[in-house]
Amino acid sequence: MGKIIEYGNRIGVDLSQVELTAINIAKYIGTEHKIIVMKSTVPVGTTNLVEDFIRKLNPKANFTIVMNPEFLKEGTAIRDFNNPDRTIIGIDEE
Repeated sequence: MGKIIEYGNRIGVDLSQVELTAINIAKYIGTEHKIIVMKSTVPVGTTNLVEDFIRKLNPKANFTIVMNPEFLKEGTAIRDFNNPDRTIIGIDEE
């Protein structure tokens, strides 16, 4: 845990809390289909990392990951969260 993900020459991102959450999901998800909603501002590709990680830990897990990114500006994060000007939800499934 506590892996720093590096993207090219940019400073890495600590996704240890995302990884810990994925471990808990894999442990308790069961086999009935579940929808996992990721609501966070994370680097592009994080949903794929989470999906791969859960499937590795629990190959019998049946789930879909939906991304609902947050767009928060420094200094106005609370106001933006309470009064969103848009809602974006993405899914990689038909």
